[in-house]
Amino acid sequence: MDTHSNELNKDIINLIHKIEIIKYKIINPKLKLNHIIHNLTENDGQLEIDRIVSSIFDFTPQNKEFIKNKWDRFISKNENPYLSLYIHIPFCIKRCSFCEYYSTLLEDKKELDRYLTYLEDEIKYFAPIFVKNKFKNIYIGGGTPTILNDEQLEKLFKIIYKYFNIERDGQHTLEISPYVINKKQIDIADKYVNRISVGIQSLDKDVLNKNNRPYVTYDKLKELFLYIKEKNFKSFDVDFILGLDGDTTETFIKGFENLLKLGPYSIALYKLHNGFDTPDLINKKYPKQEGNINISKDYHFSEYSMNSILNNIIPLLNKYNYLGSNSTQYKTP
Repeated sequence: MDTHSNELNKDIINLIHKIEIIKYKIINPKLKLNHIIHNLTENDGQLEIDRIVSSIFDFTPQNKEFIKNKWDRFISKNENPYLSLYIHIPFCIKRCSFCEYYSTLLEDKKELDRYLTYLEDEIKYFAPIFVKNKFKNIYIGGGTPTILNDEQLEKLFKIIYKYFNIERDGQHTLEISPYVINKKQIDIADKYVNRISVGIQSLDKDVLNKNNRPYVTYDKLKELFLYIKEKNFKSFDVDFILGLDGDTTETFIKGFENLLKLGPYSIALYKLHNGFDTPDLINKKYPKQEGNINISKDYHFSEYSMNSILNNIIPLLNKYNYLGSNSTQYKTP
């Protein structure tokens, strides 16, 4: 057997090992298997590995039954009656260049109705497995969940509550995008969830444009935040990213302070990373970073400068009365 074949076999073994690790997540659309596979190898064996994984994750009726049986076995051995539910809405109006989650551009609004029909069929198929369980936590993410219109969003919640037992005291989250949202959708969410998560990522127009993400004016964000605060949500969180392509220390700190002024209940600060890239691949792609894996696409923020920024925002957190539950989670008292 030649060297190339040996390397391919090693890659396949590594892939199978990873699949074993994630076997209970194989119906989670957020898991980008193709991304994992792409970074496992950069040789000519790529197409063969893609073929193997495509056959493993071919959602034919036979494989759906296989997944159902696996869940049956898992539930029968699991003494904890509580589970968590994730629903993925895989459509966007634009594809952000930094996003590693599965999504597709919405080309025809009829796709949303077709997707909800498909989703209900899938839920109906798997729901009997969980008849004795309660879903304590729910998270509706994307993609862009609020790309659904008002009627579709209401329908989605009704489907969830129709087929599953939902624990009322759990955490129920809707992820919203500030550029695709209206007040009616907030009203609908107020009936079904107790947590809103807003993907802000940056407040700098040029940075957002460079990363192919829609821009929303500060005044519109202020109006949105005020309306959310009028509702009964227990949690109102925003995501902000450190290390976006085109960002600088100055633009980031300015944007972060403006975000603090808007007063969300909590802020999750994420350092941009390279998904499932291995350290070896990172070193090949970004030789100047000396093994650092928490870097943006153009490695303009080194780990050192990121840590420097984190230190510089501490006075701002104190000024606006935010407490750090850890180095990247900040909450109001």
